[in-house]
Amino acid sequence: MQEVQLNLIDRMRYKAELSNKVEKFRKMGYIGITERDLLNYLVNYRWSKQSRWTLNKRKKDILEVQAHEFFDYQRILAATSKENLENCQELRDLI
Repeated sequence: MQEVQLNLIDRMRYKAELSNKVEKFRKMGYIGITERDLLNYLVNYRWSKQSRWTLNKRKKDILEVQAHEFFDYQRILAATSKENLENCQELRDLI
């Protein structure tokens, strides 16, 4: 997974919405989601599909993210991570 590198001003622009969404996830019992994880999902996956996103549209989109969407992305990352693929090769070597 590529870590998001936003400048301080860009991170501050989304801080309130990210905090709000992460807090909602925590109230739902999803305590492992961080603002950084959510921002990585948005930038690397959700927002990368469309080239034109206004600041207000992105802020609104942060609040519309559903937990299952975030976890589906996390599942894809886990299944396709280099570490996971290396573990599969190690298992084949044992057999």
